[in-house]
Formats: sequence, structure tokens, C-alpha cells
Amino acid sequence: MLHIIVRAPISQELKKKRILMAVEYGADINQKNSMGTIAATAVGAFQQWELALWLLQQGVDPHYYRPVESTNIVGVALSHEDRLTPSRKESYEKLMQWFREDGYDLEAIRESSRQFREIRVPSSRKRFIQRKIAEQVRQGLRPDPHLDAEAQDEWYAERRRAKRNKAE
Repeated sequence: MLHIIVRAPISQELKKKRILMAVEYGADINQKNSMGTIAATAVGAFQQWELALWLLQQGVDPHYYRPVESTNIVGVALSHEDRLTPSRKESYEKLMQWFREDGYDLEAIRESSRQFREIRVPSSRKRFIQRKIAEQVRQGLRPDPHLDAEAQDEWYAERRRAKRNKAE
């Protein structure tokens, strides 16, 4: 239930209200699914840094590791570090500060994540997303809701470029 709220296309403030209401009615704030905790869903799937910080402050377990992964929410958040847009940097830094205060050694995690990513992530991922965005824009489709926030921003930028080129 809570993961559905986190993924909903509504404002983060409304998400917070709905999460609190669901918890009041018995939902487990540490509910887990294939993404992990709801904070991990907010970070990993949608880069909702402000919401993730709020969830951690509400008591979501930051130490949970998914059975199939060797990283927790800290590693997931750090893996998005190189793709931050300026508008999201401030809320990301607040989340990183919370992790530091919770005792995480971000430099050590960053280094191990970098080494793991070099082994695991194909270099063609960014090109794949760019091609997917260009094709969706060409077909006049809405952005894929499974794209992260930065990729959705790129989708809208590509759509503006396409409209501008069409007008010329």
C-alpha cells in the first residue's frame, strides 16, 4: 500500500499526508517490497530526496538490505549522485547529511558502490534511455512513469526541442 502512495503522481506533501493516514490505520512504515522499504522506493525509483528524508525521520529502517542486493538505501542514493540536476541537489544534500549524522561513512560506501557499478552497469544504459525518450516524443506519448525523475525531465526537454524544431 505505502509503495503505491510513493509511486503515485501526486505532490510530495500529499504523499506525506496519505502515508501518515495509512500508518494511523495500521500500515507498517517499514513495509517492504521488491525495491526494499518505502524510502528506498522513493530514492531508487523516483529520486524523491525530500520524501525519503522525511520517511527516514518518521522511522523507516535505513539499514535494510534487499535479499538480492548488496546495498541499502545509502548506496542506492549515492548511485544517483552523478545524475543530479541543480534543482534537486539541495534536498539530496540534506539526505546525505542525515546519513552522515546516522553514522554512515559516505566516502567508503561511495568507493565500494563505484567499484560495484563498474562491474555491473552497462555503459549503454544512458544511450538506451535517450533513445527511449526520443522514440516516445516522436510518437507523441507521455513519459514512461518508470523513468527516474531526471530522465522524465530529459523527456520534457526533448519534447520542447522537437516542438521548436517542428515550428522552424
